[in-house]
Formats: sequence, structure tokens, C-alpha cells
Amino acid sequence: MKLNLSGKINKIYVQSLCMMFYHGVKFPENEENTDGLELTVNVSERKNAVQCTAFLKSGDKEVSKEAKCEFTEEESADRTYKIAIGQAVYMACACITGRSSGYGILTGIRPSKVVAALLESHTEKETRDILLNRYLLSCDKTDLCIEVAKNETAILKRTDDGKCSIYISIPFCPSRCNYCSFISYAGKKLFSLIPSYLDKLNCDIRKTFDTVKKCGLTVSCIYIGGGTPTILDPSQLEDLLSTVGKCIDTSTLDEYTLEGGRPDTITDEKLLIAKRYGITRISVNPQTLNDTVLEKIGRRHTVEDFLTAYEKVKRSGIDCINTDLIAGLDYDDFESFKSTVDRIIELDPDRDGGMLDCVLEESDDAFAEYLRLREIRLRDAAAAEVKIEKASDAKQDYEQKKRENAERRALEKKIERAKKKIEELEGELERLDEELFGEAASDYVRAAEIDKRKSEIEEELLELYELVM
Repeated sequence: MKLNLSGKINKIYVQSLCMMFYHGVKFPENEENTDGLELTVNVSERKNAVQCTAFLKSGDKEVSKEAKCEFTEEESADRTYKIAIGQAVYMACACITGRSSGYGILTGIRPSKVVAALLESHTEKETRDILLNRYLLSCDKTDLCIEVAKNETAILKRTDDGKCSIYISIPFCPSRCNYCSFISYAGKKLFSLIPSYLDKLNCDIRKTFDTVKKCGLTVSCIYIGGGTPTILDPSQLEDLLSTVGKCIDTSTLDEYTLEGGRPDTITDEKLLIAKRYGITRISVNPQTLNDTVLEKIGRRHTVEDFLTAYEKVKRSGIDCINTDLIAGLDYDDFESFKSTVDRIIELDPDRDGGMLDCVLEESDDAFAEYLRLREIRLRDAAAAEVKIEKASDAKQDYEQKKRENAERRALEKKIERAKKKIEELEGELERLDEELFGEAASDYVRAAEIDKRKSEIEEELLELYELVM
């Protein structure tokens, strides 16, 4: 896809939005665009608002969409720009493809972060309206985000104010996965930036730890993520971990994570370095154990590469192994996903102090329910009966909530239809009154017909008013 951006626009954000509709799309900078897709986005300030136009061409199809967002006291100017751009691009892509996203214009892995911020300054109802109308979320994803944000806030309130965590980013990958919305760079030209990036990163790490000490805080967790941190060669990885080790006694950390992410970047030498510098948790992430799907989503490793990397980590002596999966990937189906989950569980990650994390890309009930049922097999057999009973209760709660969500969505649609009908009937009433005092004033028969119709309309309006109130 060729991008033409004019104004204050975050290119990565626009690319992420496009990827929701065109999975696997590439954005060549200096190469010829061959997919027939071209998006032109213009954004500017007009009076007290941001106005954005998105013009999308796909072969012989063309569409232009506009969005206008007013500045508010509660929202930063950057946020207002992002919303206006998001709405215009989203509507253009949705119009051409006929697709939609339950999360609207929210991208990334933590949509609840935006929701938590909204809940701090708005009521839950106000937050819901903003998510539905400003961020274009669906009803079920709105409810989910609010629920997650409230739970996260409750957890954060229980944390020690004197503690903090540090995230260290290595924004480079062997290749860019089709579904990825992280800021990450791939390609030999960009890999040449790694040495200078590490120099500046190490400087930033030292300054950050100095700030932590000045604030009287204690670091409880360090997470080295990306990108793919294990894309660093052994000497680069040792340089990075050495810098951290000089800033803090890593044995005092509750958790020290190195994200391996891509199995094809994990080697015995790197694992030895990680273990020596105190890493206690490492991620080995296949996302799926289906070679066809792996190839389609742009990951340059095989299932065998993952299994080999997993065994290497087990032998390394690092206590905790984390394995990430994604449910609902393009080109994947339930049987393939089920097979992946079963094979991962056979690796017995609990025995190694490890964890299985799964992200549901789509709200497919079959994927979600299978994960719930398989979780029972990860538990202590002695408590199986209790947990099966709890799982049954949880399933009933899940089904009940599913029915309630469906009923609520049906009611919302009914109310929308009622509002439109009210507009039509009120318009008809107005026209009848004009006729009654005009042409029908001297026509007794027509006046009687109008009075009868007005009575019918007023009765129908009373019912509709009760529904929408």
C-alpha cells in the first residue's frame, strides 16, 4: 500500500489501522507499489477542531471519508488528532472492504489503557458513549474494555506505591508479522542502526535508574521486550544485560524477563549469557504450531524451530518459560488451534514453572470455550472435581452474559429504529397539521381523516417514547 500523508500524522498508527483491514499488507518506501492500494490522508486544524480526510483507492474502487473532532479540555491535542485520523482512515477502509473491527480505532495490545484513563474523568456511561461514538468500538468490546480497565485499576490500587517496574525496548525483528501493531523495524538496512541504538539505550538505562533512586523507588520487575530482544548478537546482549547489572542487584527483583519471542533467534550462547546475568523468565513464542499459518503470517521459523528453542531454554536452567499463542489468526481454524493448545500443554509448561498465554484475536466462542476447558487439565488432579464444577458454573455465567449482551444489542437496535420512527411520525404530524389548517380546513371528510390519523400517530408515539426513555 502506498501512503501519502500530509499534516501531523503518526505513520505507524495509520499503518496499524490499515493492517486491521488488509492483513499482511506492506508499505514500501522506495519500491514500486504492486498491490493497487493507495491511501492519502490529510489532516489540519480548523477553528477549535481537527479535520481529517482519508482518500482510499483499491483497484477501480475509490472512497473518500471525512472526520471532524473538536478539542476538549479533558483530551490532549495529540489525542484529538489521533481520533480524527483514526475515524477517517477506519471509515474509508471499512467502506472499501466491508469489514469492521470490534475495537474500532484502538490499536496495540492494551486498549483498556485508554479506557482506564477515560474512567478517571468520566462516569461509566459517559465512557461507554465515548468508546461507541468517538472510538467506534462495538458494544461487546466496549463492555469488555470497561470490565478489564476496572479490574486493572483495582489491582494497581493494591500495589506498593514505593515500587516500580522498568520496560526496556529492543524495537527490531527478523521480519514483521502480518498482525503486529508494535513499533518494530525489520530489514538489513535498519539492523545497521542497532549498535548506535544500544549506545543510546544503555545511556538511557543508567539515567532511568538514577531517577528511580532519586525518587526513592524500588524496582520490582524488569521486562526486556520488543521487537525481538534476542535478535541481538551475543556480545550486544551481554553489553545490554551488563549495563542493567551495574545499575541494580538483579537478585532482588521479583521477576526479570527477556522476551525471546522468535524461536529462530534463540541460541545456547545467548541463553547462557541471560542466565549468568540473572534472567528468571523467558518467552518462547510460536503463536501457532501450524507451519502453513506461520508462513502466511510472516514468521520466518517453523514448528520444529520452536520445539528446539523450547528444549534449549529448559536446559538453560532459567526457571520460568512463557509461551504465547494467538487464537483467531488469519488462515488458522479451530482444529488447528486446538491441536496447537494440546501440543503446548504436552510440553508440560507448569512443571517448568512456565505459563501459557493466549491472545484472542477474534471473539470466537469455540476458541474461548476450548481454552477454558483445557485449563482444567493444567490443574492439580486432586482438585479436579471442584474445578470442573467451577468451570461448569463459569460456563453458565459465560452463556448468561452472552445472552444478556445479545439482548442488550437487540434492544439498542430496537431503540435506534424507534428513534428513526419517532422522527418520521413527528414529521408526519407536522405535515398533517399544516394540511388541517390549510387545504383541509373546508373539507370536512378530509379533516376527519386527518384527526383519525393524528390519534393513531399519537398513540404510537406514546409507546415509542416509553421505549427510548
